[in-house]
Amino acid sequence: MTDKRILLYLNGNTASWFLSDKREQGLFHGALTDVVLMAAGYPIDVIVPSEDVLLTSVSLPSLNARQIAQAVPFVLEEQLIDDVRELHFVTGACTPQGIFPVLVVSRNKMNEWIGLLQSAGIQPVALVPDIVLLPFSEDHWTVACFKNRCIVRTGLCGGFVCNPIHLNQLLLLRLKEVEGSPKVIDVYLFDEVEDVALSLESVSVNMIDSTKSDFLIDFGQASDRTQWMNLLQGLYQCKQKMTASRWYWMAAFGVLALSVLCVFVSNGISLLLFQRALSDTQDKIYSVYLHQFPEATTLVAPRERMEEKLKRLTGRDHPNPFLTLLSAMVKSPTPRGVRWEEMQFQNNHLILTVSATNAQVIDQWINAIRGTHLSVQQEKQEKSGETLTVRLHITGAV
Repeated sequence: MTDKRILLYLNGNTASWFLSDKREQGLFHGALTDVVLMAAGYPIDVIVPSEDVLLTSVSLPSLNARQIAQAVPFVLEEQLIDDVRELHFVTGACTPQGIFPVLVVSRNKMNEWIGLLQSAGIQPVALVPDIVLLPFSEDHWTVACFKNRCIVRTGLCGGFVCNPIHLNQLLLLRLKEVEGSPKVIDVYLFDEVEDVALSLESVSVNMIDSTKSDFLIDFGQASDRTQWMNLLQGLYQCKQKMTASRWYWMAAFGVLALSVLCVFVSNGISLLLFQRALSDTQDKIYSVYLHQFPEATTLVAPRERMEEKLKRLTGRDHPNPFLTLLSAMVKSPTPRGVRWEEMQFQNNHLILTVSATNAQVIDQWINAIRGTHLSVQQEKQEKSGETLTVRLHITGAV
C-alpha cells in the first residue's frame, strides 16, 4: 500500500490539489467533488486563504495545554474587535522566549469552510492557513504574490495578506514596527503582477519568477508538516477517516468478534437443546415412575425405588431356583449345531431336551456345563436319521 496524501488549496467551490504517493505525484485543478474521486479514502490536508485568519502571539507563563487554551482568549480580548466567544483560537508550540504563536479565526468562517468541504464529501485531517506554509527566519521574510493578493510572512508570529498595490507601503510600515529589519525579502511571483514595485532601503529584495510553478508545489508539498498550525482543534478537532490499514485491522477485529459471538450463540443454542432434552427425559422418567407406582403424587428417589422393585421382581431378596439355575447355565454358551427343543422345570430340576447332528458336540457342551458347578445327567438318547436327541437333567451346584 502506498503512502498517498492529497494537499488541497481551497478557493471557493473550486480548488487546486497536489497528489503524492510513492509511485506518482501531480498537480490538478477542478471542482471539489473531483477531489473525492481521487482521494479514495486517503488523508486530505486543506489549505485555506489567510484573509480571514489573524496570526499573532501571546506571552504566558508555564501552563498546561488546557490552561493555555483557556487563557489565550482573555489575553487577546482587548486586541480583538469581535467577541471572543465567537472566535476560534489555535495555539502553537512555545518558543524558548515563552512566546506562543496564535491563529484567530471566526467560528462562522470555520463552519463555512467545514460545511463547504463536507458538502463535497471531504473530511480533512488538517485545515491550515496558507500564510503558515511560507518559510521565515529572523533576517529573512517571504512574500508570495498572486494577481489579486499577496501573502507576507514576517516571522513565527507575524504576517499579513494584502492587495499587490499596497504591498510596498505595508512592508515599509512593518519594517518600522519590528526590532531589527530583515536582510532579505524573497518575493515569489506566481502570476504576472504589474503593480509589485518594491522600494525598500537597506533591505535586499529578490524577485523570483514562479509563474511556471505553483504555490502548492513550492510551499505546500515542500513544507514541514510538523510545523503546521492546524485549525482543526478543540471543538473542530476532526474525526479522521480510517486509513486502509486501519480498515484491515477493524475488519479483522470484526471477524474475531463475530467468531466469538457465533461461539456464544452456538453454546447458547446447545444449552437450550440440552435443557429441552433433559426436560423430556425427566417427563419420561416421571411417566414410568407413575406407571410403576400409581399411588405416588411426587417423584421421590426414583432410582432407589425402581432398583428396590426390580430387585424384588428378580428374586434377589428370595432367590428364584429356576432363574438361579438358568443364569448359572448361561455361563456356558450353547455351541453351534445344538438346538434346544424343549425345556421344563420340575422339583428344582431343569429338564432340557436338545438335538444335534454330532454327539461329540453335545458331550463337550455337557462338560462345559459341569464346569460351572452344575450337575448334569443324561437321561435318554434318540436318533432319527442323522439327528441325535438327548434329554438332560440339570440341577444345582455339586
